[in-house]
Amino acid sequence: MENKKFSAGFSGIAKTVIVRSVAIIFVLTFLTVMFFDSVDLVGAIFWLSLVGTAIYETARSVTLEVRADGVSFSKIGGSPVFYKYEKWYLSPVKGKLVLRAEMRELEKYEDIACRCFTKKKFDELTALIKKRQDAYFVNRRNAPAGGGLSRDEYIAEAIATAAERNPYAKKSKTAAKSIPTKAPISEITDRSVDIQQKPSVSSPETIKLPDPPEIRDFPQITVEQKIPEHTEIKPAAFTHDHGEDFQKAVFYYPRRDIQERAERRSTIAVLVVMLLSVAAFLVCYIASPGFVLAQGAAALTVCVLVSAALIGSKTAKLRGMPSKLEVTKNHFVVDNTRYRFGEMTDRRMTDPKAESGSRSIRFVYGGKQIVCALGPCSKSEKQADEFFGRYGELCALLEEKNFKC
Repeated sequence: MENKKFSAGFSGIAKTVIVRSVAIIFVLTFLTVMFFDSVDLVGAIFWLSLVGTAIYETARSVTLEVRADGVSFSKIGGSPVFYKYEKWYLSPVKGKLVLRAEMRELEKYEDIACRCFTKKKFDELTALIKKRQDAYFVNRRNAPAGGGLSRDEYIAEAIATAAERNPYAKKSKTAAKSIPTKAPISEITDRSVDIQQKPSVSSPETIKLPDPPEIRDFPQITVEQKIPEHTEIKPAAFTHDHGEDFQKAVFYYPRRDIQERAERRSTIAVLVVMLLSVAAFLVCYIASPGFVLAQGAAALTVCVLVSAALIGSKTAKLRGMPSKLEVTKNHFVVDNTRYRFGEMTDRRMTDPKAESGSRSIRFVYGGKQIVCALGPCSKSEKQADEFFGRYGELCALLEEKNFKC
């Protein structure tokens, strides 16, 4: 199994350098024109941004070598770090070009950012790591025990060890020395046959086995009351100090993944709006340089308004969206916040058969309206990750607690 190295390469670094340098040039040009009212520094800004970004991305690029027993991670000018499969579990982070190494024994993890990698190369890297990682544990599980001994040697050593631990076997020091520990099975079998065919007559000795342990009489168990036939025996329910039972239904909703995706989309949208505003400002400045302050203020106002709208829409989307729901005998638990069913009023939920709109669970508790948003009613390609597949099961449990659709 050969080792394989993965790196971004010249094409990956060049693509990242171009994208980042263009963004930096736009921002610096906008600031230069706004504060200095001149475009004389555009050339210097271009070369400084391009060269600086190229040096930065080259210095931060990484190389990963996938081996049979682990993954080696290194940067330019730095010593490599080796993550062995025995101690680390490596897996990709969803939606990012990041490889996460989680320590198996401790709650510790390290993220390896695969800078400038293409999506295709990163998927190839993670697929090979998963394949080598699974093969490592399969080979380790199927490997013979005994520290690298052959099968015959391992069995012979196991037989000798078992004989030494047997309390009823007569141990002979000379016999133990005559038979080597790591002898083949066939040799041990031949010697045992010779001993049985040629018993020793010169020194007759009676082998006396130790007396078996005394077996005491168990006390007689009498049943005073008989259980009637066809009687169902139910185990006693385990309860907390406050009377809540352990039997509960747990439902998980991918709020964290939805939040990370919304933040990533909002950030990209804000950057695009800023670039378009800078480009529009430069075009307006070239066309009418006398109104530079008004144009700059207008571009800044547009950026602020659009950014605020994007952030507000993300906040509104995540409002009331839980990560974990629990239904117990007496409580409805939303992200570790307990609501007693007996103190709820106006209990409502979206019909599981609804095909349009969004799902939600609503109730009033302590004079406050509580809303749990649980994604769209229908599963579409755009909102497939937000569709809650266990909503019908959750509604069936809540109907028993007097929730109405």
